[in-house]
Amino acid sequence: MAIRPGQNIAAHDSHQGADQPMETNIPPAYSRITPLPSGYSEREAVAVDALGDVWRDKIEELKDSKSLQRFNDQLYRRWAIETGILERLYSIDRCVTQVLVERGLDVSFIEHGSTDRPAEEVIAILRDHREAVQYVMDFVAGKFDLSLHFIRSIHQLLTNHQHSVDAVDQFGNAVKLPLIKGDWKKLPNNPTRPDGTLHLYCPPELVQDEMDGLIDYYNDAARLSCPVAILSAWLHHRFTQIHPFQDGNGRVAQALAAFVFVKHRLFPIVVEREDRSDYIGCLESADDGNLTPLVQLWSKLQRKSIESALSLSESLLEEEAPVRENLLRSRLLNAIRDQAGKRREAMEARQAEVLMTGRQIYRDLIMPAVDDLREDLNQILTEIDSSYQCFADHWTDDKGHWFRPPLVEIANKYGYFCDLATYHQWSRLKIRHREGADDQKIEIVISLHGLGRTFSGVLTLSGYVADRDRDEDGRGVTGTPRPIADRPLSFTYAEAAENVRQRCQDWLDMGLNVALESFRKTL
Repeated sequence: MAIRPGQNIAAHDSHQGADQPMETNIPPAYSRITPLPSGYSEREAVAVDALGDVWRDKIEELKDSKSLQRFNDQLYRRWAIETGILERLYSIDRCVTQVLVERGLDVSFIEHGSTDRPAEEVIAILRDHREAVQYVMDFVAGKFDLSLHFIRSIHQLLTNHQHSVDAVDQFGNAVKLPLIKGDWKKLPNNPTRPDGTLHLYCPPELVQDEMDGLIDYYNDAARLSCPVAILSAWLHHRFTQIHPFQDGNGRVAQALAAFVFVKHRLFPIVVEREDRSDYIGCLESADDGNLTPLVQLWSKLQRKSIESALSLSESLLEEEAPVRENLLRSRLLNAIRDQAGKRREAMEARQAEVLMTGRQIYRDLIMPAVDDLREDLNQILTEIDSSYQCFADHWTDDKGHWFRPPLVEIANKYGYFCDLATYHQWSRLKIRHREGADDQKIEIVISLHGLGRTFSGVLTLSGYVADRDRDEDGRGVTGTPRPIADRPLSFTYAEAAENVRQRCQDWLDMGLNVALESFRKTL
């Protein structure tokens, strides 16, 4: 069992009861941390590494962009806010959270009644969190490796305005203990399970040894160049197993997860309040020896940030082009033109690869899947009720503009720009039921399209199910589109085609099942 965000921590002295053995230094319920299993991999993590390659190709173009700095600042502020909410340090209304993210961590932006602690205290904690994530950025920029000094320093920053920790003594009395900042715990800090039993984290006398092992295991895994989401998830979970500080371990664990991604020139992941239950479940799976759910969650969250950055990047370049042009010197123009031309040629060659992969995915997976589903549904429904009809449509040049508004709506929901101009192919399954004067229609749409305001080599597989009706003028209109997956699937030129194919197949199978369940509920 890993640390649970917001869980009360009980401090106990060495006397745990007459029936508990006192001879051993290792409590029977504590298991020593283990290294990352050799050869362990996961498809989503591999895909995130490939998407990260695309983003790193864009960084050089954007390094002086004020808008990119604004994007990063807002991401870091969101990390600062959501980390405290995840750990139940405070609560903040969603609308106030957005204002703080967009405008800054200022007490004047916190409306009365929008948080459960005094606004000044909340802002002080948020600024500590923001300073900690900046320290991570500066530490990585200095090309330093993970160390115990770094971990202790992060703890000091995150708990700067926290001076005590709630605890329970051996008699069951609530007490407050001074918080030791930047040093290992001196007393056990074992959470109480709902059934009243204790889960024993690493005992104080073993913390130094376990933390030394954590650093060694991390360095070994990092040298193997495993996917970054795997390395981050492993470090995060193993740290929570040790639970080395008296309090603040969850916050430090989030900072360590961010450290790994930032070291690979990616983004700190933000576990938002809506992800809390999923996050806890992933930690519990990792406790049982299955790291994959946590790796998949980390991959999903990192993908979300990269896709948002890629979608913003082209418009940011356009906004700031005049500023950058003023900085050019005439003696550099020819050299820059030549270098940019070579870079563009290489990029276009890589982008052509992903377009070829996309066409193969559409031809070999999407179209057959929709056709097969139409045939199965027709056979089942028409045997029962002849008023049902199922049709399948596929993209052609003259129908390419279909479904643009609902696809853009889905993309906006997930925070990326839907590029339907560079590449777009779709397949639709329409289910029609005529009963008297009623004519009910439901459509399932699977779309493969570009991502970003100009194409950067990323394709996205998206889909929705929606009711189909006619307006007063008799024109077909689509109702509110309902996504068929918790997030669209993206792939890039940097990802192996076989990995892409398997991920797309898995996504398509799951998405069509979700769409079928949505249709079943209408029967």
